[in-house]
Amino acid sequence: GFYGREDMARGNITPRTRQLVDALNDCLGRGEHREMFHHSDDAGNPGSHMGDNFPATFYLPRAMEHRVGEESVRFDEVCVVA
Repeated sequence: GFYGREDMARGNITPRTRQLVDALNDCLGRGEHREMFHHSDDAGNPGSHMGDNFPATFYLPRAMEHRVGEESVRFDEVCVVA
């Protein structure tokens, strides 16, 4: 059914995202029930509204720059998107 893939604690989470969430919490030394990262993104959630997800904070292993033609966008290690 509609909620068949839902994890009771983490929602509609892919195996890869579950792995990343667990790795991030392990890096921070977070114990059970003290997770800083705790659920999936809303990309696969058919009931979500994109605007409800902002502002959003995301973390990168290093700063990066993305170029399209003459334009470029820089992302720092910690980014807040409004």
